[in-house]
Amino acid sequence: MHLKRSLTTRLGELSGIRTEDKGFSIGVHYRGARATAVRRARALLQECLRPYQGQFRLLKGKKVWEILPAEVAGKGAAAREVLNELGRPALPVYLGDDTTDEAAFEALRAGITVRVGPTRQTRARYRLRSPKEVWDLLARLEEEIR
Repeated sequence: MHLKRSLTTRLGELSGIRTEDKGFSIGVHYRGARATAVRRARALLQECLRPYQGQFRLLKGKKVWEILPAEVAGKGAAAREVLNELGRPALPVYLGDDTTDEAAFEALRAGITVRVGPTRQTRARYRLRSPKEVWDLLARLEEEIR
């Protein structure tokens, strides 16, 4: 997609700013970036989105901007859409550490939803304290699957 290439190229020059292709969305992370880089990134982001007026939505997360197609109402809607595309029953597993993940936790109530990070109000059914605990969980799951 042209927008992803444009963002990656233009924002890639800024220290502490990185883009992430998330399939349904694009994440622009600015954790650790200086305030001047964040201001420049915000301006470049708006400039890159301008030609696509109305085609994308911008969600603000924890040190990240998420760019979603306008027809996708958020991570919850995206999660439901992925499940529907499977065309068969599935047990969704969703882990997240951001306020933007709360919509997916809500949408996937029948699945396994895990909030990662410090204690806070959440719609997730389970909680892990850190990314290290996520790695431990995934390693245990991998052992069980083998």
